[in-house]
Amino acid sequence: MAYASHCCSEGIGYATSAGPTGPWTYKGMLMDPDPRSSGNHPGIIDCKGRSYLFGFDYYLNFALTKEHRERRSVCLQEFSYNPDGTISTLPWWDKKGVRQVGTLDPYIRNEAETIAWESGVRTAQGHDVGVYVTHITNGGYIEVCGVDFAKKRKPRFTANVASAHDGGSIHLHLDRADGPEIGVLPVSSTGGSDRWQTVTTLVSPATGIHDLYFVFEGSGGGELFSFDSWKFQGR
Repeated sequence: MAYASHCCSEGIGYATSAGPTGPWTYKGMLMDPDPRSSGNHPGIIDCKGRSYLFGFDYYLNFALTKEHRERRSVCLQEFSYNPDGTISTLPWWDKKGVRQVGTLDPYIRNEAETIAWESGVRTAQGHDVGVYVTHITNGGYIEVCGVDFAKKRKPRFTANVASAHDGGSIHLHLDRADGPEIGVLPVSSTGGSDRWQTVTTLVSPATGIHDLYFVFEGSGGGELFSFDSWKFQGR
């Protein structure tokens, strides 16, 4: 069975068909209209045995300003199909998010733009490294959810960074931005914003599954450095 979701005023309706080219039969609303959105561009995907509805609202826009601008916040909601293939109407997007599909392996190379939540950073794209995190300021942070430190190691932490200024430091915290600190990586000037270097520091071992926070510190009120990738390694 094929499914198609579509914008219906501010809500989301859907239709089914025996094949991808139709004919289509309208089945009802996946999500009822809500004044918090002036439209939607929905989609449905199945991933690792779970089904998700994607759309948007303006939560982040209105967290920054009362002015309506087309700065949309991507939203998703997990759902299950009914035995007859239909889908029950879902509640409006909430702020809890969905269950994490899996865990993240910290012992392989991870892109710095792998972000569950952030503050005080931006992303950009370069010729040498692709997408990276930049405009890092003092007090900014990145949260990475569900990091599995199952392997008991006395690890090192390695990051690929670039800085045309005095740099700063990356503080590694578990579970909260002010949670237990397992290490600090100093970042010095690399001689240019496009001159990338790999720097390493020893950190305290961690076990189990944790949210990992990269908290950035440095002097001055400007940009500290850019951050491309990271990984933990055994001794």
